[in-house]
Order: sequence, then structure tokens, then C-alpha cells
Amino acid sequence: MSDPVEPPTLFKLAVNALVAGCKLGNYMPTLDPQKIPPAVGKLILNHISLMEIIIIASNQSLYDWMSSLLPNNFVIINVWIVTGSRRIIIDFKCDGRPNLYWDFVYQDLNDSNFDQSQFFMLKIADKVFPTEFSGIQSFDSYVSNPETVQFEMQVKIIEWICQLFRRELNEFESYDGSAEEYLKSSAIINAQSFEMTDCCYQYAFLEKLLTVRHQRGLKTQTTCVQIKEPLQFSPELFRDLEISRDADLNFSFYSLEEVVQVITPWVPRLLRIRAKIPNWSPRDLRVFKRRLNLRKENDNIELKHHMDFREGWNYEKLYKIENENAMVFRFAGTQPGKFTQMIYVRLMPREF
Repeated sequence: MSDPVEPPTLFKLAVNALVAGCKLGNYMPTLDPQKIPPAVGKLILNHISLMEIIIIASNQSLYDWMSSLLPNNFVIINVWIVTGSRRIIIDFKCDGRPNLYWDFVYQDLNDSNFDQSQFFMLKIADKVFPTEFSGIQSFDSYVSNPETVQFEMQVKIIEWICQLFRRELNEFESYDGSAEEYLKSSAIINAQSFEMTDCCYQYAFLEKLLTVRHQRGLKTQTTCVQIKEPLQFSPELFRDLEISRDADLNFSFYSLEEVVQVITPWVPRLLRIRAKIPNWSPRDLRVFKRRLNLRKENDNIELKHHMDFREGWNYEKLYKIENENAMVFRFAGTQPGKFTQMIYVRLMPREF
């Protein structure tokens, strides 16, 4: 025979009533959090989950009070933005408590097949979201208008959460990470990890993002970078940019030494680099060849990869073999002895 379950204490019943009232959207004007003794506030905190902390904080009159109860570094917050499916996924990790998974997702609330019987309302920033529990420690907030989860609202949601827990993000990942709105959020721009899973195309965004994160010694990750404008910011900023696939850049204003500084750490990792260069001479190519330990193509290796430039251009090809990969550079220009274009590819063994 199992042990009998003890009835909840009056204190626990009061805490449950507080959470239930906030779920119903009751703003409880008679409850003055300033009159709650700090010891009682800490006791309440010890009896509620991460999910219940957010539910109580969604009551505007209790937001600051709940935030004041939370100790420093109480949670680790990770955010993933999935633009294609219009979702915001927030993951909370907390020592001594179950983790929490919160998903903002688009849903047609007028769909007759969609069960709304378990909804409660959460007011986050200035928007009310129909919400339901989707697991023991997870809940979904629904967005009826897909525009609501665009960049401005993403920032408001993230700032609301980070201000509540008084900390910046641990990890931020977005399909479209080069949204100007992200630069307005210190919680996002100062995330320990910032990753753009799509390509970054915006010069001004990249310059400001790298400048702020460089000052704090923070790395930035992206799949690729394509910037047509001539780069004018310090090449030092590229030390903190980790690109996983390819880059298309304009080095017209960079010196040979600056191009070497930027390119060298990328060569073992990137599959492709295409860049404009500032009229390099054959001597410049020899310096570049020496600095990167390259050699001229010869009859000992057949590089099958096509990197053809326009007909009539003069070109030079350099390469090296490292870890069974061929790292191939091709330089081209329209005038003899002047090279204005550079293409790099990293070839697997089966490709050469």
C-alpha cells in the first residue's frame, strides 16, 4: 500500500492561487508586492518552477518584484530563431530545477481542428499570447499573425526575458541573423555565442556587430558572408568571425598584408573564397605565395576544378596540399601584370 499523499499546505495553496490568478490574466490590484517580506518572497521562489516564474512575471504589476527575487546567473538562456517556420525557440537551463523549453509558433487560431480549451494568456512585453502547456516543462505560445514574430517582436520578447532574469543570452542563433533590429538589443548583440545560419549580406550590420563583439572578446559565427562594398573596417575584426562555408568580399582597400591576415585562418576551413584585390603585381603574388606556403601548379598534379574567368584575362594559379585536401588559389586581371580578382577553393581528394 502506497504512502498517503499529504495535503498541500496553506502556503502552497496560496502560491498555486497566485500562479492560477496570473494565468487567468488577473492583475490583482490588491496585491502589493512591496508589502511582501523578502523572506516570504524567497520562500515563494523556492516553491515555483521556471514556468511559473514566467507566468507570474507576465502579470505586469509583479514583473519587477519577481525579477528582484531571482539571484544572479540564475538561468542560462539560449534562443533560436527559425525564420522559415516563423518560430522563436527559447531554452532555459537552471541548476537544481528542471529545464524549460518555450516555443513561440505561428498557428491559425480560427482553425476548427485546433483545440483551444487549455489556453491561458501570457502578456509578454506589449503583446498577449495564447499559451498552453505542451509537456511537463515546456509550453507553447501561439501567434495568429506571422508578422508578429518578425524582428521587432523577437527583440521585445528576448529583452523581456533577459531583463526579467537580469542577464544576457548564452546562445543566439538566427536563420536571418543580419537583421538591423538585433543591433538594438544588448542582450542579443552581447550573447556569448551569436550565429547566423544563413548568409550575411549587410556591410553596416557586420561592421557594427563585429565591432561591439570584438570589444568584449566574443566570437561570431556565420555560414557565409557576401559583401560587395569595399571593406574599410579594421581586418582585426575578422579574427572574431568564424565562417563555416564561403566568403565573397571586396578587399580593394586592404593592403596585401591585411588580406593575408584575414585569409590565412580561413584557408583550412572554408570551401570557397571569392574576392576583389587591389591590382596585385607578380611580386605581390610571390609574397602571397611565400606567406601561405603555396606553390605554382605543375604537371605533378591535375587540378580538375574549373575556375574560369572571362576570356582574354590573364591569370595565375597557386596551390598547396594539406591533410589530403588541395587548396587552390587563382588570380586574374584584364591587364598584363595586374591581378584584381582572386578565387580560392578547397578540394577533397576525389576532386583532383
